[in-house]
Amino acid sequence: MVLVDPIALQIIETLKKAGHTALLAGGCVRDFLLNRVAPDADIATSAHPEEIFQIFPRCLEVGAVFGVVHVVIDKKNYEVATFRKEGTYSDGRHPDQIESGTPEEDASRRDFTINGMFFDLETNAILDFVEGKKDIEKRLIRAIGKPIERFQEDRLRMLRAVRFSATLQFDIETETERAIIKESKHLFPSVSPERALDELNKMGKSEHFAEAIAKLAAYGLLEQIFPLVSGDGLLQGLKALEKVDVTAPIVLKLALLFLDRSHEERLKSIQALHIRKIDIRLLEIFSDLKKLLEEKEKASLAKAALIMADELSAVCLRALQGCFEEGAFWYQKMQDQLAFHIEKIKQKKPLIASQDLKKEGIAPGKIMGLLLKEAQTLSVEKDIKDKAILLSELKALPFWPTDK
Repeated sequence: MVLVDPIALQIIETLKKAGHTALLAGGCVRDFLLNRVAPDADIATSAHPEEIFQIFPRCLEVGAVFGVVHVVIDKKNYEVATFRKEGTYSDGRHPDQIESGTPEEDASRRDFTINGMFFDLETNAILDFVEGKKDIEKRLIRAIGKPIERFQEDRLRMLRAVRFSATLQFDIETETERAIIKESKHLFPSVSPERALDELNKMGKSEHFAEAIAKLAAYGLLEQIFPLVSGDGLLQGLKALEKVDVTAPIVLKLALLFLDRSHEERLKSIQALHIRKIDIRLLEIFSDLKKLLEEKEKASLAKAALIMADELSAVCLRALQGCFEEGAFWYQKMQDQLAFHIEKIKQKKPLIASQDLKKEGIAPGKIMGLLLKEAQTLSVEKDIKDKAILLSELKALPFWPTDK
C-alpha cells in the first residue's frame, strides 16, 4: 500500500463521507511505484470547488477558477483538484475554460504518462489510463497524447520534462523530445520568470543538475532563459557544476554558467528571473570571491578580510571550492592568518574609530572618512593589532591634517 500523509488520508475520507470520489493523483502515485518518498500528496475528486469549500473549514481560493482548491490543515496546504476536461490554452499556460469530467478524462489532460495515474486507497488499485506504469518500467518521460499539443497548452511542461528526466534519470521519449525542441523558442513570455526559476531550483536539488542544464541547452531552452550562455562558457560551467555541492543555492549554481562573463552580465542575466535581494547579494559576493581566488597572493589583504568577514562568503566558498581548489586552499590559509582583523570587521569594532580621531582633533568630514578607511586597510595590510602603532602610521600619511 502507498504510504500517505495522514492528513491527506483524512481529506480523502472526508470527501468520500460527503458522497464524492477521491483519489491520490499524479506525482505521489509515480513516487510510490518508484519506491520514493513523495513530498506531497495531491488529491483528485469528483467534488466541485464550491463543494470543497463547504466541506472544509479553511481553503485557499487560488486556482479555484481552474478547478483546484488548497485545503489548509495544520498550516499545510493540500491540493484538491476536481476531475476535469480542459479547453484551449490561448496564453500557453492556463486553460481558457474547464468543465467537470471523469478520472479518465482528467488523466488525458495531464502532462506526462508517469504523472497521469491515480491511486484508490479503498481498493489499493492504481488507475492507469495512459500506460504510465509501462513508461515507469521503461524509465521514460512521455507526453500524454500528442506532445506538441501538450507543450503548446502549457510551455512550462518543457522545463518539467527536463527536470523529471534529470532527477529521475529517465530518458525523454523521441516524439516528446522533438516537440520540446520545436516549441522551445516559445518558452517566454508564456512562462513567467518566477516559474522558470522555480523549475531550475527543483532541478538544482538533484545531483544531476549539470545533466539537466546540458539537456536544456541541447533542446534550445537554455538560450531562451540565458542568451549569454553558450559555447566554451557553457562547457566550463558544466564542468564546474559537476564539482558543486548539491546544497549550494541555485543562484550560485547558475552563476557558474557565466564564469567567462563579467559580474554585470552575470547579474543582469540571473536577475531577469526575478531573484530575491539576498540572491543579488550572493552574486556580488560570488564575483568578489571568484576574483579573490583567481588573484590569490596578488590580492589585497584588506579586500580579502572584508570578503571573508561577510557571512555569505562561506556559502559562496562551498560553491566555488571544487572549481578553484588551489584558491580555496589559499583562502583557508589566509582566513587563519587574518583571523584577528576578520573578527574586528565582523564585530564592527575597528582598532581606530571616529571617536579616536576626534580626540586627535579630526573633525567629522571627508578627511575623517579617508583616515578611517585607511586605518582599516593599514591594520590588515601591515597586520597591526595595536591602536597606538596604527595611529602613528596614520599620522605619517600625507593627508593627515597638520594645522589643527
